[in-house]
Amino acid sequence: MVTDVMLREATAEAERILLSHLPEDTGEKHVFSKRFEAKMNKLLRRTAPPTRYRIARTVAAAAAVLLILGVNLGLLFRNVNLHPHPTDPTVTTPTDPTDPTEPSTAPTEPTTDPTEPSTAPTDPDATQPSVSEEVVVFVKEDEPTKLYCAPKNDLSQQRVIYESDFDAINAFVIEELGVYADKILTLTEGNKRVIMLDLTTGEATVVFECYYIEYAELVGLQEVDGKPYFTRVLFDGKPTENDRNSTYFFWTDSKTITEMPMQ
Repeated sequence: MVTDVMLREATAEAERILLSHLPEDTGEKHVFSKRFEAKMNKLLRRTAPPTRYRIARTVAAAAAVLLILGVNLGLLFRNVNLHPHPTDPTVTTPTDPTDPTEPSTAPTEPTTDPTEPSTAPTDPDATQPSVSEEVVVFVKEDEPTKLYCAPKNDLSQQRVIYESDFDAINAFVIEELGVYADKILTLTEGNKRVIMLDLTTGEATVVFECYYIEYAELVGLQEVDGKPYFTRVLFDGKPTENDRNSTYFFWTDSKTITEMPMQ
């Protein structure tokens, strides 16, 4: 007859045997397959708010901050030198005893106040946002074929950096790593065409077209002979009407499209 004591002893022995067969914890992180990572990235992109709404919120928040700073700076400059310090050498005390509170300002050589904005003529190109600055890139809802950029610290300097003659700009992503970080942008037009846009030169290159493209990004982007080069494009969509909606690679050299392999 099997007793409770015998069951407890057998359970403890089974636990010891199972634990002895487990691999030791070496601290190494598990490496997920490319297919799994692509599916997770696709899921995250679908659950995140659309790009235009994220950008709209960012632009609205930046505009509110700039408005508050502008009001505060305006009040500051209005009060400059209205009440100069008594030790200011440019201020003399009045000699008229009837008005002892009004200071008079002695004539001095004209000086340049570093806090006052310069009125000297400037190069008109200098007002254009530079790609080296931190910029925001966005598409306006009423102008879906135009891609704008503007410095984060001055949204009034927005300008069109690309205008599509193909169709509306559906999605775009800016390169975040490597030598071309913040310099190369991948955008999708009409959910059919992928464009690589060089933000430093404004040059737009058609990468490829197919039946349907939901999202695309460059893979293996590097500099070759002073120009951007990438080995392939990862995109979600359908190469042809008869293909299934999945994740695919467009290979730069062979100009072919293959589905991401199953693992």
